[in-house]
Amino acid sequence: MNTSIENKIFDNEGRILRLDFKDFILFNIYFPNGGASSDRLKYKMEFHDYLIEYLKQFKNRVVICGDYNTAHCIYRFDKTIRK
Repeated sequence: MNTSIENKIFDNEGRILRLDFKDFILFNIYFPNGGASSDRLKYKMEFHDYLIEYLKQFKNRVVICGDYNTAHCIYRFDKTIRK
């Protein structure tokens, strides 16, 4: 098991679990939440950008699961429209 994506900025929050299997590499990722502040949103987007580039080295051998911290609709974000 590995917990690094070779980036000190992103590795320090413990968001990655990587397991290497014969035919694929499994990543369980707890993606950053960007809702707390503009700084955290920036961090989240930089994490995504870095992760995409990092994963390219593995070609088609990657399976990603985890908590993406992304809602499928605005209802999940906007408390004013919930009852």
